[in-house]
Amino acid sequence: FPTEFTCNSGLCIDIFKRCDTVKDCNDGSDEDECNMIKISENYDVSSPPELHDEPGKPNEIYTKVEIINFDSVDTVLMSVGLTVEISLKWEDQNVEYENAKNAKESAEEFRVIADDEKRNIWLPFPHVIFNNAIIGETKEERFSTLGVSIQNNPQAMKSEEPRETLIYSG
Repeated sequence: FPTEFTCNSGLCIDIFKRCDTVKDCNDGSDEDECNMIKISENYDVSSPPELHDEPGKPNEIYTKVEIINFDSVDTVLMSVGLTVEISLKWEDQNVEYENAKNAKESAEEFRVIADDEKRNIWLPFPHVIFNNAIIGETKEERFSTLGVSIQNNPQAMKSEEPRETLIYSG
């Protein structure tokens, strides 16, 4: 402690092996209670998060659109079929993330958030509009992955806390 996790059996393992989907404890207790998102009771999933250092200022959503494939081009109907990957990145300082890294050295690691946890936080996806500029239809296929990219150090672990876990601010 604070760099180790104590298994229920008493064995200690590296804290970064906790909740990495590999049972490192002989009793598997390092994979128990592995929710990644920690939110307060007054969190409003329907409102976009504000930044604490600039209240009232909209939280920027960084957008990256990558064209994966030109599926079709029809010059008569003036249509283009594209397969695209859209990446959105934003901060939510009202959320804390537990066990979000599995190595101390990894600076820009991306950990996937489980589908059942996605429902608990604000997401921009329902608010993204896919409109064509002039004519045509938009076919939407929603394959989404939500993850967290940790770019800060964990909060100091407290010996009085009931669980040994690394918590990162959002």
